[in-house]
Amino acid sequence: MNELTKDSEQLLKEIKKHIHESEYWANKFSMLNSKGNTILRGCFKELKDKQMISVQWADNIPYNIVVLKDGYLYEKMISMRSNNIDFHEHMDKCIFISHSTADSKVAELLSSYLIALGIPSDSIFCSSLPGNDVQFNIPNEIKNKLKNSVLNIAILSENYYESAYCLNESGVFWYVNTDFILISLPEITHVNMKGFLDKNNKLRNLKNELDVFFIGDTALNTMNISRPNSTILARESEKLIGEYNLFLKNRQKSDENKIDLDDFITDDVKIIIYYLLLNRMRKAKISDVKNWLHDAEVYNVNIDSAVDLIETSNSGNIKNGYIELNSDVFVKLIRNRDYLLKQFSSVIEEYTKLSSEIFLELWNNDKMDDCLKLFVAYIVDERITFFGDRWMKDEQIKSISSWESKNSIINILSENYSSCLSYFIREDFVYPSSWTEYGNVRGYTLNNSLVSLFLENCAQLLDELNRVKEDYYLDLPF
Repeated sequence: MNELTKDSEQLLKEIKKHIHESEYWANKFSMLNSKGNTILRGCFKELKDKQMISVQWADNIPYNIVVLKDGYLYEKMISMRSNNIDFHEHMDKCIFISHSTADSKVAELLSSYLIALGIPSDSIFCSSLPGNDVQFNIPNEIKNKLKNSVLNIAILSENYYESAYCLNESGVFWYVNTDFILISLPEITHVNMKGFLDKNNKLRNLKNELDVFFIGDTALNTMNISRPNSTILARESEKLIGEYNLFLKNRQKSDENKIDLDDFITDDVKIIIYYLLLNRMRKAKISDVKNWLHDAEVYNVNIDSAVDLIETSNSGNIKNGYIELNSDVFVKLIRNRDYLLKQFSSVIEEYTKLSSEIFLELWNNDKMDDCLKLFVAYIVDERITFFGDRWMKDEQIKSISSWESKNSIINILSENYSSCLSYFIREDFVYPSSWTEYGNVRGYTLNNSLVSLFLENCAQLLDELNRVKEDYYLDLPF
């Protein structure tokens, strides 16, 4: 960092003093003569060229001035240089706070406290890495910060001990010859400390005023920063303790509402809970849940068993074809909605079997006979999505016969409709959607993914469909 001329140094101080006064520079320039105007503009240019400030001009007046990092540090650099202190070596010094992401709020409170005591924010490094990621290599940025750290602070918690990153950092704390402070959350005591930082080390508590004072004093001393007056120290310490107590209170409420995935005994239960949370519903019609499973092509799910388990576990009740969760259960679930949806989505994927993917695999491997291919041609041409069975079968066969006649195709499909429908039922390409008054299935609906494939994205099928239609073309003698 290069030294400024005296005029530019004075201007930098003036900019900092009036940084929030929008009309200050317009008034100042209006009172300058030509020589003063030229000198002042030269000083602005020097500050900009030396990256002390950024500035924008309008009508020859600076209107948007931002003091950059070197501008804020300039006076400190000059003071240290006069005392033969290496500025850059000093500026690399930092306080390293190791913590789990799940405890980032505590790290934030601690950082705010240290900044309020006079420690520059860019001299505090919080690792803030994902608390439970299973990774074992400390990134280069963290290595560099650990190397330049003059004080290491670890915020110990259950989350901390579950993090491979945090355990690696604690190993470095133990190994290097750098002062460190251990702050424990309520669940960590000398009895259950793990790893390198064991019970032989003192634990500090952010609820304890003496511990908070110790942390502040140690941080200031290691950074060679003067202690603020006792009023400021007492005020900021009291603020930290109050905010930390509030954090613990909210944390306890969060723990009370925490969901244990073992509470959900079966995948069937998880899937019905997924549906309710997805739609933010406490009460749902059981038939709607089943229709959703059909639409989403989720198979082998026993919804009746799931709702029975929910009722017998006193988590909800079944009445008039509806499943309704108890209000306390629903509140607990909805507070964890994003987490549960993410966890249960993998269960949904496990039971999802898209008909279109199964169909294409069979089609591309030539596992379908010509009669089935004609059935697909009929569906594509006539845009059919419903297939009648039992007494409704006759109407479907009439529709097929009409299509065969229109396309001059031998009546092979109309004579084999039942076997084609049976194949689609067996492969789960269709699902029951219409019943007789006695509860017997009388009609089936094509699964959504096949509707999309046959009616909207069938280009890859057309050559083979046209081929089979030509092969069964009925060449009439007239």
